[in-house]
Amino acid sequence: MERLAVYGTLRARFGRHRELGLEHALVPLGACRIAGRLVDLDAYPGLVPGDGLVEAELFGIRDARVLARIDAYEGYEPARPERSLFTRRWVRLARPSLGAWVYAYARDATGRAVVASGCWASHVAAAPRYSNVSRERGRPPGPL
Repeated sequence: MERLAVYGTLRARFGRHRELGLEHALVPLGACRIAGRLVDLDAYPGLVPGDGLVEAELFGIRDARVLARIDAYEGYEPARPERSLFTRRWVRLARPSLGAWVYAYARDATGRAVVASGCWASHVAAAPRYSNVSRERGRPPGPL
């Protein structure tokens, strides 16, 4: 079974699984850590290379066709990765030591604030500028 590690708005606590029809396509496998760092992109985080660990959730993929739906949500165009907001990559997780798909930010993150904790949920909950953020969704209300 292939695996998917998610660190931002696709974490189960933010309620996107039901909205995107993922609840039957993904099997929760537990917490995981991804090597790298998170940057704050305002409405959502982005994974970029760097020292650190990013808190994430690991899921088994029951049906690989669901990746096309997640690709669209993440702004990933497999046929034109240079136009993508995020790219889907197979990586070795820091913990547990397994391979998984992750979506990494594909644009220049220069000048973006780093989420020092490596945890998007904690960042959203603690940051005063997110006082209007829907805590359930992990991002400000409105379209991405």
